[in-house]
Amino acid sequence: MKRKIISFCSVLVCCIIAFLIFYHNTQYNKYTIKGSAYITEKNKHLVGTEVLEGKGQVEEYDEHNMLKYSKTIKNIPDEMKLADSALISDFVTKEKNNEYITPEIIETNGSIGVFTKDDGSGWKLNKGDSLVFNFDKYQSKATKNQTAVIGHVVNGKMVKGEKFKDLSGSYEITADEPGEYYIYTIDASSEYLAFKQGSISVHEC
Repeated sequence: MKRKIISFCSVLVCCIIAFLIFYHNTQYNKYTIKGSAYITEKNKHLVGTEVLEGKGQVEEYDEHNMLKYSKTIKNIPDEMKLADSALISDFVTKEKNNEYITPEIIETNGSIGVFTKDDGSGWKLNKGDSLVFNFDKYQSKATKNQTAVIGHVVNGKMVKGEKFKDLSGSYEITADEPGEYYIYTIDASSEYLAFKQGSISVHEC
């Protein structure tokens, strides 16, 4: 009798664990994002997938992440064809060995991710100094060549960026004027665009 009880309890525990795992995965699979976000346990299942809109999904974003509230971008030129309602999110880098390590982030179409120092400021450059962003993207399961636009912000003004389809690469700018510079990324595809950790470095002239 005792063995039967132990056996029953073991089966019950296994069933409970299986249910919790299923519930955990189901809840996460309902979760989606709008805009840009750090990659976390909660959203990592979205990396490399298509953006699916459907009943029961949960969108999470900060409605204050728009141009009029942005601390890093104050002006977007008309030629960039980005709406004032485009979602802008700032992402903090960590300084290590004279480089700034960029975090893993995920973006939806048209959203803008801006990398900052740990205090929210940009990089102060003199004319002729260079800023280099080395990046690696996650492979999309939906398309072979996913497009990212990478550019920079100078003294609050967004400058038109370059398109990158390769999984790895670098974006470099040389300062035409002294000021505060930021690096930004835009998802120019219809799928989730995700970046692995990268680095930003400053090269003085």
